Amino acid sequence: MRHVKRLAWFLGYLGLLLCWNSCSKDINVSTRPAVIWTEPENGVTNVATTSAIGAGFSRMMDPLTITTETFLIDNGVEGTVSYTGTTAEFTPSRSLTYSTTYTATITTGVRDKDGNALEAAYVWSFTTKPPPPIITGLSPDSGRLGTEVTITGANFMSNPASNSVRFNGVSAKVVVATPTMIQTKVPMGATTGPITVTTAGGQALSPGDFRVIHPGRFWEVTESGTGSSLASVTWLGTQFVAVGATGTILTSPDGLVWTPRTSGTTNRLNGLAWSGRQIVVVGAGGAVVTSSNGINWEMESSETTKSLFAVAWSGSLFVAVGADGCLLTSPDGTSWRLRNSPTNHWLFGVAAFGDLLVVCGHWGTILTSTDGALWSVRTSETVEPLLGITATQEQLVVVGYSGTILTSTNGETWISRQIGMSNHLGGVTWGITTLGARLVAVGVGGAILTSLDGIHWTARSSPTTADLNDVAWSGAMFVAVGENGIIITSY
Repeated sequence: MRHVKRLAWFLGYLGLLLCWNSCSKDINVSTRPAVIWTEPENGVTNVATTSAIGAGFSRMMDPLTITTETFLIDNGVEGTVSYTGTTAEFTPSRSLTYSTTYTATITTGVRDKDGNALEAAYVWSFTTKPPPPIITGLSPDSGRLGTEVTITGANFMSNPASNSVRFNGVSAKVVVATPTMIQTKVPMGATTGPITVTTAGGQALSPGDFRVIHPGRFWEVTESGTGSSLASVTWLGTQFVAVGATGTILTSPDGLVWTPRTSGTTNRLNGLAWSGRQIVVVGAGGAVVTSSNGINWEMESSETTKSLFAVAWSGSLFVAVGADGCLLTSPDGTSWRLRNSPTNHWLFGVAAFGDLLVVCGHWGTILTSTDGALWSVRTSETVEPLLGITATQEQLVVVGYSGTILTSTNGETWISRQIGMSNHLGGVTWGITTLGARLVAVGVGGAILTSLDGIHWTARSSPTTADLNDVAWSGAMFVAVGENGIIITSY
């Protein structure tokens, strides 16, 4: 029995020792200070090279123990250490190196005010940002939408997606990138201004502006392959078609390369229109030729021998106009009906404006109709011959002799616009460009005018002095045609 009591006493004493030892260790751990946050945080990248490095403690520390001996940055970084409240800060004596990983260490030499040290050294790492990009050159330094541009410089990112390129604020896709070169393209919506390149290292600004060439502003001559005068041009959704003297018909998918087609007539061809399924061309002597594809053409009977100068599609019928007030309509381009005309003045242009048909002609003539059968005479307030007409989404624009430009929002009331030019204007069109709706008018002596509103017009430099008779818009390019087979483009 005595042995049992002694054994029980021994086991109890042993348990008390074990408990005391364990509790003592827990108490010691809980009284040690700890690092509870760092700046930068562990593993962070793109840290500024001028950043200070800081650490926060769980309690007040002894400032005398927080020095450059106990707060260390590797890679030979020198600096000063300060301590305030519960925060220690290491300030490098010079900027850190770009694209470098640094390791910071707070050793067990730091102690709190009671002399307790860290349980173990606290270590963390961070990586500085790459160097800021530099732009030294642009090639070319001007171009149209879609033009490939090479940006040269330094400190670009090799991963194209890591470079952000903007043309005067408009984002562009990076196609190829190296540390010294970026290839991109002028984006839709870009305007003249600086190019910026932004990386994780910062932003660079081009040394000069990139000049965006918008359609209608700058023009150049395109080889047509013909010496015949061209009277009219239209975009058919997939190709341009131009027509002119001696039965000339040319087609082009891009406005740059043109192919001659056989029209089946030697009559001068003056105007054309497209319904979405049928192309109709009209000309001298009442000539009418049609095609479904722009390649194969057939002669049609127009029921007149008077010269026809223009034709338009209203959405339900073709309307052709010509000499001596001639008015014709057709639902399909093959069967034509002569309509009663309220005038014997020659008619040179026709357009559809919503449900309204509008015709312009000699002596300032303007006619309107809602059905192509009954026509009304409108007052234009001019006696100048009116040669061309176009309908935008908001207004009608008519052009003619002596720089005449008229606009109307309803076809009945017309306003004369002052353009400061006396050249005869033969053709006008409009299109939605990167700057919004743009009107282009062309005329004698290679005259080119553009406007964003139909009110204010700007003369553009022309690459030709040949008379221009008509102009068309494809959605990406303006094409103007004229005498001696001249074709000029702007895109």
